[in-house]
Amino acid sequence: MKTAHRNLLNTFLAIMAISLSSCSIPRVHYVGDTFSPRDQIDTFYDKADIETEYKTIGHLVSIEFRGSLMLQNIQDEMTQEAKQRGADAIVFDAFEISGDQGACDDLRLKAQLIRYTLD
Repeated sequence: MKTAHRNLLNTFLAIMAISLSSCSIPRVHYVGDTFSPRDQIDTFYDKADIETEYKTIGHLVSIEFRGSLMLQNIQDEMTQEAKQRGADAIVFDAFEISGDQGACDDLRLKAQLIRYTLD
């Protein structure tokens, strides 16, 4: 009987660990073109602030769960992804939280990757 209870407890703990860890897996998704990586890029929060001609090369979205990572960490991860994709700049343009105020509410940060165009 002790073994049955221990197995049930172990199963329960394993399910809880999987459930909780699924709330902390960072997920950055990209659609667009890729160029040679950049060491430094510019960061914008409004396209109106960009003074150089540019073209959009792709879109990034980070789907996280509130409480799993600090917003700054998500932003840093997306900036690193933008560098790897060869963007000259990243434009953060949307921030959304959805859910039922639970431990795993959806947090989405969206950005556009741009490359400056030469005249």
